[in-house]
Amino acid sequence: MMYRMFLFILLSSVTIIGRADTRKLNFSTGINISGTVISTGACSFNKTELDINFGDVYIADLVGDSNRKDIGYTLSCTGDYAYSDIQLHISGTVSSSDRSLLATNVPGVGIKLFRDNIQLKPDEIISLGDDPSIAPKLRAAVVIGDADVSKLNGVRFFTSATLTVAFN
Repeated sequence: MMYRMFLFILLSSVTIIGRADTRKLNFSTGINISGTVISTGACSFNKTELDINFGDVYIADLVGDSNRKDIGYTLSCTGDYAYSDIQLHISGTVSSSDRSLLATNVPGVGIKLFRDNIQLKPDEIISLGDDPSIAPKLRAAVVIGDADVSKLNGVRFFTSATLTVAFN
């Protein structure tokens, strides 16, 4: 087939005088393009466990959320994370009496979370875009909900949560 095609082209180029050939030769082939995009970015925290100890908390000091403590963490990312949406997420048991608080072992006592100075609800995603240097300051505060304050004296409270970083 290739020989005939070449011969046809050779003959038609030699013939200058004569009838114009109105036939068009169209050849086509499919092109398949494939590949895999791989992100090699990785982020980590400076510690595997973060402890926030409120120590002795006086009920009179629990007015509002003035007893905030820093959740001291540092986020560092390496590799290829450009064009990714780096996200932070705090998950834990949500209080049944106030869905905006983390529950503790003591009914009516909860933990309010903050991103910078804005309240952060448990399970809310914090988007950092592709810049880990803008990781927010995270804080926690003990709050008294509908607890009977007279029964709280000397009660130890605790809770736990998980801080996760992910790419989206």
